Amino acid sequence: MPRRLASVSRVQKPEPVSEYMQPKAEMIGKIIRQNRKLRRFTDEQLADYLEISQSYVGLLERGKRVPSVELVYRIMELYNLTPNEVLLPPPDEDGHMIAEERDSYSVIQKKNAILSLLEGMDDDDLDFITSVVSAYNKRALPPVDGEEE
Repeated sequence: MPRRLASVSRVQKPEPVSEYMQPKAEMIGKIIRQNRKLRRFTDEQLADYLEISQSYVGLLERGKRVPSVELVYRIMELYNLTPNEVLLPPPDEDGHMIAEERDSYSVIQKKNAILSLLEGMDDDDLDFITSVVSAYNKRALPPVDGEEE
């Protein structure tokens, strides 16, 4: 078992998981559990290293709580993982990201790319971009095959 982090205060427990975060909390929990079992740690050993209770380890692994940023870093250090390995969905048996998760991740990447393009724009530019996006969202969509106009 690796040594504990020096001089780290007890991690505060967050509130229960919101509906939005539930799928992400479950995914992170699976990653925590898989890595714990892969390294043959008991939940008691993991709790001791992370300085949290065993019951809290169970809540994390079942996706009932989302780990704090500090706890994510401690998990990364313990398991020698990158942020992507902790926060992104694990690949399927063939090493590929599951299609639904990949599509969701792709949307997030695209939104982040748009946000980075908006950085540094002044208020007038942002107002213009907002009006273009708003007009685009309000456009008349063509009828779907078989539907009347």
